[in-house]
This record gives sequence, C-alpha cells and structure tokens, in this order.
Amino acid sequence: MGCDPNRLARCEPHLWIFSFLGELMTRQIPFIDIHTHLFNGRYLPLHGILRSWGVPRITARALTVLLVPLVGKSRFEYGPQSDDNQDDVIAALEEGSVGRIHRTILKRLEKAMRKSAKSSLDDQSHEENLQDMMLALEDLYGQYVNEKNTFTLSSNLLIQKSFEPENASDEPSELLEQLDEILMPAFLDAAHHAEGNGYFEGHDHGHDPHSADADLDGFGNKAFPAQQAGTLLKMLIFFLSMFLSERNRYRALQRDYARNKPADGYDPEHLISLLPDMRRAYERVIDGSPKKPYFSASTQVARTVSLSKEMDGVIIPFGTVDPFRGHGWKTNVRHAQNLGVTHFKIYPPMGFRPISHLHDSEDPIFAPIELSPAPEYREYVKQIKVKNEPETERAMADIIRYFSENDLGLFTHCTPLGFEAREGFGVNCHPAFWASAMEEYAATDLRLCLGHGGGATNVDFGGWLAEEEDWPKTMAYRGLLMCKTYRNVYMGLGYLIPLLKSSGRDKILKRLRSVLKQEDPALDGGHAIKTKLIFGTDWSMPQMIGETRSFLNVFLEFFEDPDFQNPELCISDAPELIMSGNAKAYLGID
Repeated sequence: MGCDPNRLARCEPHLWIFSFLGELMTRQIPFIDIHTHLFNGRYLPLHGILRSWGVPRITARALTVLLVPLVGKSRFEYGPQSDDNQDDVIAALEEGSVGRIHRTILKRLEKAMRKSAKSSLDDQSHEENLQDMMLALEDLYGQYVNEKNTFTLSSNLLIQKSFEPENASDEPSELLEQLDEILMPAFLDAAHHAEGNGYFEGHDHGHDPHSADADLDGFGNKAFPAQQAGTLLKMLIFFLSMFLSERNRYRALQRDYARNKPADGYDPEHLISLLPDMRRAYERVIDGSPKKPYFSASTQVARTVSLSKEMDGVIIPFGTVDPFRGHGWKTNVRHAQNLGVTHFKIYPPMGFRPISHLHDSEDPIFAPIELSPAPEYREYVKQIKVKNEPETERAMADIIRYFSENDLGLFTHCTPLGFEAREGFGVNCHPAFWASAMEEYAATDLRLCLGHGGGATNVDFGGWLAEEEDWPKTMAYRGLLMCKTYRNVYMGLGYLIPLLKSSGRDKILKRLRSVLKQEDPALDGGHAIKTKLIFGTDWSMPQMIGETRSFLNVFLEFFEDPDFQNPELCISDAPELIMSGNAKAYLGID
C-alpha cells in the first residue's frame, strides 16, 4: 500500500536513539493523557455506587457517612500549602498492600473522629458530624460484630479522650482497635457483594493481590479469603484514592508518571480531567434516597477550572452533561462554557443511550448489536432492547444537536463494563447507538471521543482480545468503523488493562498494528485510523495506580516495531499522532 497524501498526515522515518554505550534505547515521545480523573470522593454519589455494587443498605449508608468526611478538599482561595498533608495516603497507594491501605483508612478515621470530638464543644457542625459517625459505627457493630451486646464506644468518651495526648508509639490505640474490629468485616462483606461487578474486572493490580491473605500486622490479625482478596484490594484502593484533595490527586498522578521515568523521558504535556455527574442516575435506580454528592455538578467544574489555572494549563478541564437533568442539562453546559470549557463527558452506562433505535442502513456500523451469549451476560443482552424514556430521548437529541452546532466535544465511555448504575447498562454506550444518533439528528460532524477503545471484556467477545471470527462484532471494531467514517470521531485507548500482561499485550498489539496498517479492507479508505487513536490511561482506576509509566512504555516500545520505519506503510508518523497529535486535533488546540 503506497502513501496517499489525501488521507495520511506525513510519511517520514524517525531516528533510532542510542545511549552513550551504544545500546538501543526506547525513543521517548511527548504525550497527552486524554483520560484522567482528578476529582475525589466529594464529587461522587458514593452511597448509590455502593448500593449498585450490591453492598447491603445499612452497610452502604454507614460506610458513606464514615468515609466521605475523610476526603480532602483543596481550598482554592488559598495557596497549595493550605491543603492537608496526605503523604501517608499517597505512600499507602504506592505500596498497594491491603494491610497498609486498611491501616491508613483506620488512622484517618480515628484522626477525624478525635478532631470532631475536640471541636464539638464549640462547633455544632462538628457535634452533628460526630453523632453521625457514632450512629454509623453502631449500625456496623450490630451488623458485623455482635448484635446482642451493647455498643460501648460513646461520643462522651471520645470527647474525653480527645484531650489526652496522641499516641506517639507504633502500637494501635484502643480506638483504632475498635475501629478495626468494626470496619474489617464491613469491608469484607462489601467486597463479597461486589465480587464480579464490572468495575473490578480486569487484570490483577500490579502488586501481588495474594498479599491480601496475610494478616494486618496486628490490626485485628484477620486473614482474607482468597476469592475476595482481589476485589477487596481494588475496593480499598478506590476508597483511599478518593481521600486525596484535588491538588494532591494531581501530585499523586505526577508521582505515578515519574516512577521509572528515563532521563530523556517526558512528563505529560496535558492531562485531561474528566468529571462525573451521576447523582440523578443513582437516584432513579437505587431505593431509599441515596445520599447526594458533596459538590454539585456546576461546583465540580468550577473547582476543576481553578485547579487547571493553578497548574498553568497542564490540566484541561472537561465539564459534564446529563440528559436526566431534562432541560437543565443546558444550564450546566452553559455555566461550564462561561468558564472556558469546550469539552464534556457523557456517561451512557448511567442508564441512557444516544438514541433508542439503530439507524436503518446496510452499513456495518449499524448492524444489529451482538454480545457474548454466556448466561452471566444476560442482563446486558436484555438491555439492548430497552428504550430511552421519551424525556430522555428528547434531551439526548437536543444535546447532540447543540454540541454539533456549537462545535463542542463529547467524551463517552465505550466499553460494556465499568461504573454502571445497574448491571447491563454498559451496553448503552455501544458505538452503533452513537452513529445512529449522529445520522438521525444530522450531526455527522459531532466531535466525539470513544473512551477505552471499546475495551477488552468477555461481555463483548473479548473486545480487542476477540478471536478473528468475533472481532467484527465487537464495540472496538464498530468504534473503528466510526473513526474511519466520521471526520471528528476519535478513539481513546485508556485502561486496556491486558496491555500490562504479556499474554494480552501481544494479541492486542498485533491487532493494533494490523489496524494501523489498514490490512482489513473494511477499515481502509475514509479517514486513516492512525489519525484517530489517542493515548490515555484512565488514572486513578484501581488497576492503573502505580502503572501509568508502565502503560505508557507499552506504547513507546510498540512504536519501535520496524513497521513504523517502513516508508511504504506510511505509518511512521503514527507514534506522534497517537501520543499527542490526534488529542490536539480532537481538543482543537495547537
């Protein structure tokens, strides 16, 4: 296949880089991470999320009451030095062991309770916060420790103890031991109920998950059942990572990228900060009025814009758009536009889709949706036939037209697993629905990025890991067809976790190489795929913490393949395009 200047950006070989010892080195390339999350637990409807994972009602509410007050909050009216020191949280995340993470949560909770107890004598809000925590602990005590015996910890005793000198030794305090006795079985039960949830699927965390079988160095001396170890580890990583203030989350991500960075390596040129707007989705599907996020959607955007300004534009803030707000979606979007935001995240797995029906066309983009026939995925298969409610359908039509007419960008989840307000809702982000909506609403120039590249999940025949006969059925393949067909549609490659293991990595990269070379006639022609793929990580998903540099290196090493030096293939510029050029085109920046 020769170079076609009408569809290929440029065709020039890059130089091999050698060390002063003459050893071949991996060429470092400037990059943009299109998929990161710098929000924390104050932005999330944690209560609804826990309930959607199957965590029992009492446990979910109690854990929410106990954990959300531990979340840091950057005070943007003051300088960075005003943020609390959270080095203990970052260090525990970097170590990645269940014991260290659990101990850090306990210590943070103990500190918060002592602070509230000490301040409650003068501040009613601290008194109310302390009482809420005590009631939550009492609920968990009755649920997991001893429902017959009286809960002995009291706010009066805690107030008294708060004036005693803090324990400077390494030995756990009496309060810490009590918290461990209550919270450990609660965490274990939460992990048991969340086992198999799509959010926790993927490869094991970079640290050995079987370390979870060890005791907690004296904190209750409890062992973990092996079958729950992986889920428990990922759940605790999720909780603890959400404790970090916005500034400290940015600092943690910087440290992640600095791990094992070579001397000539680059820091991210830009980090795209995506936000959630999940409150109404969980209110629709979870019984019992789930607790609201601490920050509203409009406040979340304003805070992220403030963080971006502090970091000299390294962070590019995205807003959010939620069709469940009815006509109110436009108010939030215009508020963000007034702050300079031009791109927004939209999240169909919350329970809506771009359009209810597939476009009537022979084009394979619009072929009937197929999913793996295994019985465990029957909820996903059922959801294919579920339609939007009329108000949601109208809102999605208005959103897509508005974004297209005003050249605003959308970033959408594009894999059947992840955060889902209800099991099966992940099918709503199928590319076929997006293509159908773009055709129906005359919005074929919509600026859209398909996050996760369709994924590599068993729900979807394995996605990027599918066998050859199933590959055309996958969300990934349909997404690539969209990229080829529509000028402003791109595909993010964040959180393709199998790339971090040799077995999955080899298969995905072989397929990616074929896709870039456009060996499949169905993917040839139109817009070259190499001009549509974008690097991203999806930090701070549990399996990505501590792995961002390793994930980046997978791509850099992949680009050392001789195919990228072959001028006849015309993909020598693909590395720069995928690592930054395509992101800039999608974002509309130089």
